[in-house]
Amino acid sequence: MDPRRNPYAPGAGTPPPELAGRDELLEEAAIALDRIRNRLAAKSLMIVGLRGTGKTVLLNRIVVDAEARGFTTLFLEAPEKLSLPGLLAPALRTALLKMSRRQAAAGATRRALRALGGPAHGDTAFTVPMFDEYLRRVMPEPQQPLQPSLAG
Repeated sequence: MDPRRNPYAPGAGTPPPELAGRDELLEEAAIALDRIRNRLAAKSLMIVGLRGTGKTVLLNRIVVDAEARGFTTLFLEAPEKLSLPGLLAPALRTALLKMSRRQAAAGATRRALRALGGPAHGDTAFTVPMFDEYLRRVMPEPQQPLQPSLAG
């Protein structure tokens, strides 16, 4: 095929013009994310393949889908010389900071909605209970509090 017209262009995570033939894997990931949001067990996914077959592109798409559902995501590469705690500690700190900022923003929005929705201000289009329900859908709370252990 003419290299100028060939849609295949390998390049570490560079998205192709179309993510063809990946609908089943993307649906499996979407099901897992929805089950997790509903606090149900979900099947793990293991994406394997030869170099240049689109694994990173697929993972990037799943990250976008997860973040659209309100999940906090992390990208980690595991060099051989770094211990697991050494790898996870900075990434978990970043994730917890993201979640903390999101919760702080949610609290500020909730306070603003309460101020706007007082009896003197009449009806508001988006009430505090509506916002709380929205938060429960997009930011599910874990069943048990996070208690990270960084012992190595």
